[in-house]
Amino acid sequence: MLKHAVVNLINYQDDADLATRAIPELIKLLNDENQVVVSQAAMMVHRLSKKEASRHAIINSQQMVAALVRALSNSNDLETTRVTVGALHNLSHHRQGLLAIFKEHRGIRSQSKPLDIMSEVFKAMKVLGFEWKVVNPFHVRVRRKNPIGVSYVHMALQLYQVDYRSHLLNFKIISNISTEGQIEKKDSDEVGEH
Repeated sequence: MLKHAVVNLINYQDDADLATRAIPELIKLLNDENQVVVSQAAMMVHRLSKKEASRHAIINSQQMVAALVRALSNSNDLETTRVTVGALHNLSHHRQGLLAIFKEHRGIRSQSKPLDIMSEVFKAMKVLGFEWKVVNPFHVRVRRKNPIGVSYVHMALQLYQVDYRSHLLNFKIISNISTEGQIEKKDSDEVGEH
């Protein structure tokens, strides 16, 4: 049993070291103009983000988190979008990862059509087990139970048009929360899964 624990500790350290050494090169690749290169780099980061030690190394690199969000914002490729969102999702399971994502960027830019963006947002929220209330087609109040505690994380997601061809999906922490975990509302609508 002790031998197994030592082997796991060595593997954990090897994963962290590998990720730490790979991060600077992966950042360069995520910022490349060639979308095939960006896609391959995003797949590598997604793979790394699945292991705890590597995930912590990624979280500790604000440049890597910024590169992931930038790659997501600039991509029109579905596979690149999928693996980039997957990596960010893996990072968001940790408070430090969630803070790293929001520290650099308060939202995600996209050149997709507004309804397509919101359709993907709703699909992602359903897969991730979020509950939400639709304020309007481009504004949603969201909550998700913290898996560690009994509290809820509350956010508002709103899509803004930045210029004639790009939009910004803005994330905002909601502070008016009741003690039961309900988002306080002015009307009688319940927050629920849709």
